[in-house]
Amino acid sequence: WAWDFGDGAVSNAQNPIHTFTNCGPERICFIAKNGFCVDTVCSDIVVDEKFIIPNIFSPDGDGINDIFYINYDCLKEYDLTIYDRWGLKIFETTSGGWDGRNSSGVQMSDGTYYYLLKAVSSIESKDYSNKGFLSLVRKK
Repeated sequence: WAWDFGDGAVSNAQNPIHTFTNCGPERICFIAKNGFCVDTVCSDIVVDEKFIIPNIFSPDGDGINDIFYINYDCLKEYDLTIYDRWGLKIFETTSGGWDGRNSSGVQMSDGTYYYLLKAVSSIESKDYSNKGFLSLVRKK
């Protein structure tokens, strides 16, 4: 078995697992050989801009889930705004996530916050904008 994932990664495993890091079109090729013959099959795929919006994070410095992060690698527009429970804007970014501090660097307390996400994909200009609540929880 010989797999070529089109992004520079290859594998000789029978059933490989591969994670694409870039969005857009890729050409995947599989070559099978035995003592008598060789066969190749290729397929074009489009790696979609999938992202997950978490609803809780714990910026406590343990290196696990410390940042409210939405993968924006495949987005041509990205604007994340965080509001407190009184509707005051406390943080905004066009790249990256929220570490639980306000724009002045002050740690925010445990609680529920509101986010607005403006997001447009780089592949088909699909609108992924969203809004919702998230919980900030620190270890005690």
